[in-house]
Amino acid sequence: MTKLTECKGYSDEKGNRVIGSFQNCEVIFSGSNSTLKIGDNFNAGQMKISIGSNCNIDIGNSVTTRGSFWNFYDNATCSIGDNCHFRDSGFLSIAPFAKIIIGSGFTVEFDYTMIALPYSEIRFGEDCMVSRRVSVQSNDGHDIFDVKTCQNINATVELSKSRKIIIGNHVWIGQDVSVLYNTNIADGSIIGAKSLVKNKFPNNCIAGGNPAKIIKTNIAWSRGYGDTDINVIDKRYVRLTDNI
Repeated sequence: MTKLTECKGYSDEKGNRVIGSFQNCEVIFSGSNSTLKIGDNFNAGQMKISIGSNCNIDIGNSVTTRGSFWNFYDNATCSIGDNCHFRDSGFLSIAPFAKIIIGSGFTVEFDYTMIALPYSEIRFGEDCMVSRRVSVQSNDGHDIFDVKTCQNINATVELSKSRKIIIGNHVWIGQDVSVLYNTNIADGSIIGAKSLVKNKFPNNCIAGGNPAKIIKTNIAWSRGYGDTDINVIDKRYVRLTDNI
């Protein structure tokens, strides 16, 4: 096991590499043949990163993490775009052969949880805004068996590969939301606070509830508060909702 607290490029005899530099961060390599690539202006804020074997982790430019804990099991893949901001006390975990891909301009408030379980996938598009205490999990977390057949009914490799969470561009997810596998949220939509999400939702809509359902269509949102001109919103995200 190798522990780094700051570096400007690194490689070891086990094939682990750091491309780029960091400080105020604890990186632990517990395996071999893993690559951590870090862009310019990385602000780790006392975060901890644990990396197994054969991992590929790419953190873009001007990313802020503020005390998060990120855990990468063997064969994990992660890509974080430019100008992303992760608030305090967050947890991101990627299990073997799983991946999390996050587009540029992503922001998330404190106490977030993102867990990609084996063989599954979580994707966020660009300019997504995620509130505090949001949980995103791509599988059930524990095995369930059919007592009559003695078969695993929720976590086979085939099932896990089919379980994805796809969040489009410019999606706003409210406080205390839980997003489960087999969710697809299209561009420009909003998920209301305390919702449980496990469904497909079109662009430019508001959805909420337990389970989440469409509440309103043909909306667009901005990161400001009190704006009176819809033109402050990127024109790509000012659209009528597609046919449901």
